[in-house]
Amino acid sequence: MRRRRARCRWCHGLPLFLALIGITVVGYGLLLALHQPLVQLELVPNVFHGPVAVTDVRPPRAHHAPVAVLNVDEQSLCAGRLVAYGRQFARLTNAVIDRRFCRSDREGGEPIDAVINQPESVEYYYVDRGCFRLACPSNSSVAGSRVDYAFAGAQNHLNAWLLGLQLTSVDAASSDVDSRPRFTVAVTRYEYANLYHTMTDWYNAFLLLCFFNETSDSTDILFVDSHPRGALDPVWRRLFRRTTRLSDLPSDRPTSFGQLVWGWLGYNSLMTVYQSLPTPPLVEEFRDFFLSAYGLSSAPATVRGGQQRPDCVGMRLSILFIWRRDYVAHPRNPRGSVTRKIANEDELLRRVSSQLPEARVRGVQIDLYTMDEQLRLILGADILIGECHILCDEYSAMIELYHHHQHNILWCASCKSEH
Repeated sequence: MRRRRARCRWCHGLPLFLALIGITVVGYGLLLALHQPLVQLELVPNVFHGPVAVTDVRPPRAHHAPVAVLNVDEQSLCAGRLVAYGRQFARLTNAVIDRRFCRSDREGGEPIDAVINQPESVEYYYVDRGCFRLACPSNSSVAGSRVDYAFAGAQNHLNAWLLGLQLTSVDAASSDVDSRPRFTVAVTRYEYANLYHTMTDWYNAFLLLCFFNETSDSTDILFVDSHPRGALDPVWRRLFRRTTRLSDLPSDRPTSFGQLVWGWLGYNSLMTVYQSLPTPPLVEEFRDFFLSAYGLSSAPATVRGGQQRPDCVGMRLSILFIWRRDYVAHPRNPRGSVTRKIANEDELLRRVSSQLPEARVRGVQIDLYTMDEQLRLILGADILIGECHILCDEYSAMIELYHHHQHNILWCASCKSEH
């Protein structure tokens, strides 16, 4: 994720290729109804067609994660039972969640076709006082009162969680609670069907387990939302030990968490903040972490094949177009209509193939593939035309088509430079 570069310098024949694609974009109107940046694409893996593949079995994982030094201010409250970091996240020790004070109209996890047209508001929790509980020693300055702290962002749900945090003088009796001793990250997802925003949630959770010196095999994810079943949900289970919805917790008694982290708001992710700045922390390690969850090597495809970089002189390249077509991703789009579709897919493939006869040119509707297959397609591409992906290797390039100030713009960059 280094700074964007407006041109690709590693392929001598690439300017001709770029010019060809650029002319096609302008001449044939490839992008329809282009209303927002390409990072908003909802490219999701189709994981609900047929039985689970053998590759969906989680492979062995590395036991040690790198250490994340985030340089965030920390404020310790309740004698260290609550520690807030940089106004972005917090760690609570021996915290309690009582579902009776966490209200939502839905439990979450329903099939999309069972909740078609439901309003988005029913997919979130309203936190009453007592939804979260934490013991504060009697000599603590905040015992019996509210915590004087504010997380970044007026709409940050962590501020609502603070208001719903009830401080008590003693820990909950162990016999009255369901105990969860493992390290748990509580996450509220706002765009659970959107690959880019879900990627920021995955990255945030990864940073937290590194920051607190945990591992993926020791980390549970608690979804504090009530979204229906999403196509990206199984990826969470590949990356972390276990995922649980708040509605899965016992409803007849509170649940105690030995180490509960209130996770980073996705919109505040360093992956978003650093888009035009230097590399976000541990982004290469996150790539390795993600690929290893699917048993894939993080080495560039060209290196794995014994070649040091793409054959730009002979133009024997792998070129992958990602097509967008209609699909149902969430209840509020029952017809599955998507925008920014390419109008002349076949012509694009023919033209590029005729200009680059030595190249392998393909076009795929990537949401029809499992995540395993998607990753292999992306890793195997020398040139990816569509949405740039942080999982591209260092020798790959990405061509992105997007709309800016009423002009169709084409630019090319190394995938690593883009992010």
